[in-house]
Amino acid sequence: MDPTASSNPRRVIPAICRLEDPKAPDPAVEGIAEEELAIHSPDGRRASKQAWSRGRMALMAILSLGLPAVVFGVWYWGGKESLLMGLVYVGLFILVGYPVWYSGLIREREHNEATEIVRQTLSAERTTTTRSAPDRP
Repeated sequence: MDPTASSNPRRVIPAICRLEDPKAPDPAVEGIAEEELAIHSPDGRRASKQAWSRGRMALMAILSLGLPAVVFGVWYWGGKESLLMGLVYVGLFILVGYPVWYSGLIREREHNEATEIVRQTLSAERTTTTRSAPDRP
């Protein structure tokens, strides 16, 4: 048996990417997309990576340090009954807050889809304008 791609159906040669389909996003497209989406977004601009990182760090610190301290304090001073009652209240707060949390997830998904549509449209426009532009010496 000849060990080439044509004789072995399990060995598939990957397709060659076209030059018009770059893997890295165009920085001009990213900037224009961010400006366009900021105009139409009810939330305004998205948080910067640095602000996002600080918020996540604060949340993790609160969850890892504050939550165990509160649980231990309630259990130590209030007893097992007060800890169980607190867990019931936490469950109720989760049930009441679920619709708001879920709408935030839907909003994030809509934002990501809109961003992708704007990027694809701008990339396509930039590709067609660069192709149709006459070559200048």
